[in-house]
Amino acid sequence: MAAVPFRVQAGMRIRGVTGVTAVRKIAGLALSAALLLPAAAAAEDVREAEHWTEREFAVMAEIGRAPSYADYRDARRDWPAAGEAAVIRNGEPLFIPEGGSAELEVRVPERGRYRLQMEYLPSERSSAAVELTLRVDGEFPFREAAGIPLYRKWIDDPSSRKTDGRGNDVRPPQIEAREWLRADLSSHTGEVFEFALDEGVHTLTVGSPFQELHIREIALTPIPDIPSYEEYLRRHAGKADAAGGVRIQGERAAYKNDPVIVPLEDRSTPATEPNRAPKISLNKIGGDRWSRPGQEIVWTFRAPESGFYEIRIKARQHYAKGFYSIRRLKLDGEVPFREAEQIAFPYGSRWKFVVPGAADGKPFKFYLEEGEHTLSLTAVSGEFGDVFGQVRESIGELNEIYRKLLMVLGATPDTLRDYHIPEILPDVMASIGEQREILDELYRRLLTREGFSRGELEPLRRTAEVLDEFVRHPYDIAARFIAFKNDIAALSNWLAEASASPLDIDYIDIAPPGSPLPEADASWWELILFNLRMFVASFTENFDVIERHAEDERPVTVWVMTGREQAQVLNELIQSAYTPATGRKVNLQLVSQESLLASVAAKNTADVVLGVSGEIPVDYALRGALVDLSQFPDAGEVLARFHESALVPLRFQGGVYGLPETMSYPMMFYRKDILAELGLAPPGTWNEVLAALPALQKNNLEILIETGLQTGSDAMGAFLMFLYQHGGELYRDGGMAVGIDSAEGMEAFKFWTDLYRNYGLPVNFNTANRFRTGEAPLVISDFSLYNMLSVMAPEIKGLWGMLPVPGTVREDGSVDRSVGASGLAAVMFRTAKEKEAAWEFMKWWTSAETQIEFARRIESILGASARYPTANLDAMGQMQWSGEEWSRLQEQLRWVKGVPQVPGGYLVPRNINNAFRKVAVSKSQGAREALLMYTRIINNELTQKRKEFGLPTAEDGFASREGGGRFE
Repeated sequence: MAAVPFRVQAGMRIRGVTGVTAVRKIAGLALSAALLLPAAAAAEDVREAEHWTEREFAVMAEIGRAPSYADYRDARRDWPAAGEAAVIRNGEPLFIPEGGSAELEVRVPERGRYRLQMEYLPSERSSAAVELTLRVDGEFPFREAAGIPLYRKWIDDPSSRKTDGRGNDVRPPQIEAREWLRADLSSHTGEVFEFALDEGVHTLTVGSPFQELHIREIALTPIPDIPSYEEYLRRHAGKADAAGGVRIQGERAAYKNDPVIVPLEDRSTPATEPNRAPKISLNKIGGDRWSRPGQEIVWTFRAPESGFYEIRIKARQHYAKGFYSIRRLKLDGEVPFREAEQIAFPYGSRWKFVVPGAADGKPFKFYLEEGEHTLSLTAVSGEFGDVFGQVRESIGELNEIYRKLLMVLGATPDTLRDYHIPEILPDVMASIGEQREILDELYRRLLTREGFSRGELEPLRRTAEVLDEFVRHPYDIAARFIAFKNDIAALSNWLAEASASPLDIDYIDIAPPGSPLPEADASWWELILFNLRMFVASFTENFDVIERHAEDERPVTVWVMTGREQAQVLNELIQSAYTPATGRKVNLQLVSQESLLASVAAKNTADVVLGVSGEIPVDYALRGALVDLSQFPDAGEVLARFHESALVPLRFQGGVYGLPETMSYPMMFYRKDILAELGLAPPGTWNEVLAALPALQKNNLEILIETGLQTGSDAMGAFLMFLYQHGGELYRDGGMAVGIDSAEGMEAFKFWTDLYRNYGLPVNFNTANRFRTGEAPLVISDFSLYNMLSVMAPEIKGLWGMLPVPGTVREDGSVDRSVGASGLAAVMFRTAKEKEAAWEFMKWWTSAETQIEFARRIESILGASARYPTANLDAMGQMQWSGEEWSRLQEQLRWVKGVPQVPGGYLVPRNINNAFRKVAVSKSQGAREALLMYTRIINNELTQKRKEFGLPTAEDGFASREGGGRFE
């Protein structure tokens, strides 16, 4: 891509801009952006673009060589602070495409420590913070420079409704304020980076791996001289105390840098403002949504007069016992004095006032001129940032130690055997000793800090103690190896809890110094009366009803079987888009699976039900409860929105009994760092999987494929993958019998069970945990695992990827990657009074525009863990996946096949699980014997169900009846 015009000042100039079109990024935080490789053309198989190269390994090694920021900073503490800035201002903004970079030369005016400030505009396509990469003179100065967050600006939608039809406050949607933003580059822990640069010319390479980015200004700025509180008072000597004050309601923030920070309700006490209990009032902000370092809330207020004020924050930190939350306080965008960089909020079960003050207990006084101001609180790690960073690095080292021990000991070592670990793994023993010293020193350091006790630090102490035992008695490592794994997990959980800093804010008083504090919480008597009133209201208030209208308004009644957050977002979309466009109002209510069944039996159902699981539509259609949607004149146009595989479970005998809402399917997840260490590429076929197994198992590593032994899971997804790839079908003769006993089905079942019976794949496991620890560097699972790993495994961020599943090589040499799909659907009940109106709602709900807006709002509120797997193909392509992620999902989507639903089909997953257990777990039967036995059981049930509903059966000698009549 040609260079974009960009006016250069202070000795800087653009050397070039490069970009890739979306299918190439690498591990190591945002390591992929560092490669900047040309995009592969749209190939028939994206796998060809994923074969690892020596260059990719070299980049991973480069990231590994870079020091942590703490080490980089500590090694340069004696460098002088720079006194002169170097700035690039815009001619035309510089555009960096997704996966692209810009290389600039800068002439640094003097040797010293600088901050790097940027004025930027993120892409509109995503709600996530931008992940920036920065190289200095061709290298990452520290590891954190491979993933620098640039936040966005989010506000409450001013056009949203304030209350719903029942008088409850409605949580406002978050919309992005599209404006140029300015920020100092900082870490994910909230610490502003300092770059040590010698005088002369340096090269800066700025990349944006996952999003488009516009940059208007880049500046190397001097480090600000923040005064102490005493100096601050001297600078404002002679100023008087203010006489008046102002109250800022916490939920009325001017803006936030993360959309998950939204107004919340608190009905635990009458003391929160405002309070209309039992009605829902949005009367606080924060909670565990405001817990990650770097998250900021900004409020605006007007100082009634010039003078000194106290800042009193009514807050509650009742989330992490034994810990306290830390916030950085800014006024008008600046930290007023050093002591305001760390305001501590201790643990407590009730609301209390936190008044920032000195160690002697005297509140700080803040000088404000009369007029408009901003006040911001930013979550930071504060004085514990370095400690938590060291613990995080130690956990990484401990996981590495565990994996290397695993390669020698295996998952279940012989406790009576001496494995001679010191002789075989001397480097590991040295690392164990080093980590013992680090963790022990960190434990002792934290024990001296206020807010921590021995009980809260137990995981840290215990892990250090176990490492000490390993050093003193290495022959006991095998006996304590499994416990060591659990200790690492406990330490990881401790770190997550300790480094998070959730906090509730009710309101903030900007008050005259010395004025009396109001009561922070209600008295015990007030609490008793309040709880009594709430108890009485529990018999009259139905909080499952989201919206209710009078019958004479002819509303469409819609039930939702998902969560309250999803229902609230849907209601907002209905009020802002559907009702204004159609004039139709909607009754919206939350229901459960159990209540749906009871309602159908009582013939008291909604017009439309959303979020039903895939097996329900045909099951209810058999009983005459659902409307065949194919009867509507524009049904063909609507059904064209979806992949055919999503429609398969909703079809039966020519009818279509639902519209797909979501669709998901298996993908392969792989640990890039571990495969790189072993010199392996992600396998593209099952032959390659079998070839890689010896290398993995030699090192006691695993491949995980769903087996159905975990609670709430079944093995159908895995079996269908092998069945379809071998050319088999789940049913034959129009659903009269299963087709799993065909030659293709037998071959698929035997190959699948042989993986466990002969090749030793594990049958019972926790997928996410084994993947994050590295025990299983290859996992085949539903792509929703991506959402889980994005949230629960930050320590391996960038060290893993997602690819299409391995395929089966066909006779012609092509590779079949077929998999089955699953999802949720929207259905219309026959009891709907106005079916045309219900159909119009279903069309609106499943349209690309509505699905895109719903998905964006849900992810903006709940984060990446709630990324919505819409079934609408146009909408799916516009979800907040990066180009790389979407290209891989799209490649797998080409091979997705639907799973038919038939009468009695509920017995199929159950008996596939039973057959698998007989062959692969208990090993009491052979593959052919078990499959034939359970095939007979399934076919008997299918026959009985078809007889029950008056359908032709295999016993009648009928052939397949495609396109048969609908149920009346």
